[in-house]
Amino acid sequence: MSMNIKNLHRRLTSPIEKFRKLGDTIDTEHGPLTYIDRGGDILAVAHLDWVLFNENPVYTKQYNNYRINKCPQLDDRLGAWMCIDVLPRAGIKADVLLCDSEETGNSTAKYFEAPKQYNWICEFDRAGSDMVMYNYEDLELETLMESYAYEVGNGAFTDICELEKLNAKGFNFGVGYHAQHTEQCYANLSETFDSF
Repeated sequence: MSMNIKNLHRRLTSPIEKFRKLGDTIDTEHGPLTYIDRGGDILAVAHLDWVLFNENPVYTKQYNNYRINKCPQLDDRLGAWMCIDVLPRAGIKADVLLCDSEETGNSTAKYFEAPKQYNWICEFDRAGSDMVMYNYEDLELETLMESYAYEVGNGAFTDICELEKLNAKGFNFGVGYHAQHTEQCYANLSETFDSF
C-alpha cells in the first residue's frame, strides 16, 4: 500500500474540531462524538484526544517503511488514520466512530446509540502488535485470533469497553506505536501494517 505522508500528518496533527465535518457529530459533556456511516457492518473506533501533543512529528523513510518519531499523539491518532483512511483503501467497508476523552477514562463512546446491528467492533488503540478483547473475550475467539498469529494480551481500558451494549464482539489491535504518553512516542509503519 503506497503511503501518503501528507494525509497521515494531517490526521496526526489536526485539531479535534476538524474531524467533526467527516460525519454526524454530537456534543457530550466529555467532548464530541463523531459517527461516519459508510454502510458497513463493522464499526471501527478510535479516539482523537491525547496525553501529550507535538505539532511537528519527525518522519523518516527507511527502505519501504516510514518511522514516525516524537509524536505522542500516535495514541490514538494513528488508529484514527487507520479507521478513516486505511480501511477504505484496503477495500474494507466499516462505519467509523471517533471519540474524545478516552485518556481520562471518560470516552464519549458511552453516548453512542447505534443505528444498526454490527457484526463486530474493532479499534486500533494498542501499543505494539498484540490484541486484546477485554470483556468480549471467550475461548473460541482467543483460539481464533491465535490461529492468525495474534498474541492475545490483557488490557485495561479503551473506547470499545463502553460499547458492550451493541451486542457485537470487540477487538483492540496493536497499531505499532511505542512509548505512548511520552514525548518520545514512535511508530514503525511496517509494524502497523503487519498488525493490520
